[in-house]
Amino acid sequence: MTEKELSDLVGYSYPAALPIEGRPGWLRCDWVVRTSRDIDEATCATLGSAVTNNVRGALLESGVSAAALDRAAPVIVVAVLDVRHAIVRTEFMAPGTGLNLGDAPMAATWSALQQVDAELEIDELEGLPWRLWKPLVWARDGRAK
Repeated sequence: MTEKELSDLVGYSYPAALPIEGRPGWLRCDWVVRTSRDIDEATCATLGSAVTNNVRGALLESGVSAAALDRAAPVIVVAVLDVRHAIVRTEFMAPGTGLNLGDAPMAATWSALQQVDAELEIDELEGLPWRLWKPLVWARDGRAK
C-alpha cells in the first residue's frame, strides 16, 4: 500500500463520536486497544482517572475556568475486555454547544491512548498496528530519547 492509502485507512479507522443518551450535547468515542502486556482492572481504572485529571489540570492552566470544567471537562474511562484488550472511552462536550474547550477532546483522547501505550504497550489500535498511528509513534519516539 502507498503511504496515502495507509493514511486514508487510519483516517477511516477513527471510531465514530456518538451521542450519549441522557446527556444532551455530549459525545462518546470508544477505541479498541490490543496490548503486548497483560492488563487488569486496577491499572485501567488508574489510567482513566489519571488522564482525566491531567486533562483537567492542563485546561485550568490554559485559562479555562473551574466552573466551565465542572460542566464540560472530558472524561476518560479505560475498561478491560480481557488480559490483552481494553476499550479507551472518551466522553466530551460536542462542538457548538456553547462551551468551547478547544482541542480538549482530541488531547484527552491521545493523552489516554499514549498513557495506555506507555503502561501496556499497544500492539493494535482499532485493529491496525500501532506504527500506523502517528501520535503513538511520536510519543514512543519521545520516550526513547
